[in-house]
Amino acid sequence: PIDTALAASLNYPECLCAFGGYGTLDELRALLKELHQAPWNMRSQIGPLMLHKIHTKLEQQRFTPGSFDLVYFDAFAPKKQPELWAADNFSHLYDALDAQGLLVSYCSNGQFKRDLKAAGFRVESYPGPMGRRHMTRAWKGL
Repeated sequence: PIDTALAASLNYPECLCAFGGYGTLDELRALLKELHQAPWNMRSQIGPLMLHKIHTKLEQQRFTPGSFDLVYFDAFAPKKQPELWAADNFSHLYDALDAQGLLVSYCSNGQFKRDLKAAGFRVESYPGPMGRRHMTRAWKGL
């Protein structure tokens, strides 16, 4: 995790404003500040969302089945952190998601998508933001 000073120096609110539809610059700055300052290992209400940031190693954590609606999988590339991209992790994340749960990732690597499908996900590619060719959505439900 990055510290709050570094998070505040990033230009995410400006980038999101450039795409439009996400709120005003001040609203986005406040929302992202809340997100980064939310406590670890407990639920926090952030705008309309209930956020639960968990500070642990993914490969060591086992979650209660059906406990999450959304997993934002933003790990570094498979070549940089291969332990996070192990097929077993996606099976555990599949189990942790609610019946209509969703996993999203900037990664569109072929092996990643095959591993998601093997875990039971319905996988879709879609256009990525800011010059990224594709991103991945993986739905648990039909």
